[in-house]
Formats: sequence, structure tokens, C-alpha cells
Amino acid sequence: MTARASYDFAGKTILITGGAGDIGRATAQRFAADGAGVVILDLNEAKMAEVAHELEAYKIPVATFRCNVTDPDDVAQAFSGAVEQFGRIDYVFNNAGYQGVFAKTDEYPEEDFQKVIDINVVGVFHVLKAAAQHLRFEGGGAIVNMASHAGVAGLTG
Repeated sequence: MTARASYDFAGKTILITGGAGDIGRATAQRFAADGAGVVILDLNEAKMAEVAHELEAYKIPVATFRCNVTDPDDVAQAFSGAVEQFGRIDYVFNNAGYQGVFAKTDEYPEEDFQKVIDINVVGVFHVLKAAAQHLRFEGGGAIVNMASHAGVAGLTG
């Protein structure tokens, strides 16, 4: 078994959308273990609090912001709050996503599909736009976009 590489992210800040979910939580723990401050954005305040509590062991700065990624004003407020608290954002891990149901295309509920589009397309756009504007102003950084949708199956039988 090979050793896990360690990086020096001390003094850097990562903002994670969907930070209360499993992938967001794992990302937060990995960056925290390597010294980064962590900003968690999600709608699930209870799960965000759990993740923040877990990150206390790393002795890094942590902030949580309730954020609906489908609302550009909410996204802008979360970015502003993160910058106010941390000074800048160095990395954005865009993990906000909604899988929806697994169903045949012709049986897929319209309202569920709209939620998939709102979060996985519109929401991702709002976060990427805010991140790009911020990182450009700060002179660089990195965006990792993980949001995906695996729930629509183009099955006919």
C-alpha cells in the first residue's frame, strides 16, 4: 500500500458547496488534514454542524453558510461571508448536486427533473460564476466541479 501524499494547504481556504453530503464531508476532511481552512455551503444546517464539529480535531478555521445554490443572491452572500471571515478563497469544490429518482425517462416526474436541472445546472453555474469572479480578482485559484446527475435513465423497456 502506498502512502497518501500530503500537501501544505496551511493558510489556504477551500469553499465546498454541498459540504454536508458524503463527498463534501470527505473533501473537507482531506483539505483540513492538509491544513486548509474550510467553508461549507449547504442547505442542511444540522449536517453542516456535524461536519464542522468533526473538523475541530484538525484545529483549522471552519465556517458554515446555509446556501441555496439555485439563488444567485444566496451564493453571492455566502462568498462574501466567506471572504469576510477568511480574507480570500483559494479553492472552490463545487459539489452541490441532486441525484433525483432513478426512473425510466418516460416515467420521470417533471418536478423532480426540474429540481435536478435547477441544482445541477443552474446552481453549478451560479457557483462557477461567483468563484470565477472572486478568483480572477484575487489573481488565481482552482475550481473543481463535481456536481453530476446519474438518476435519469434513457430506458424504454
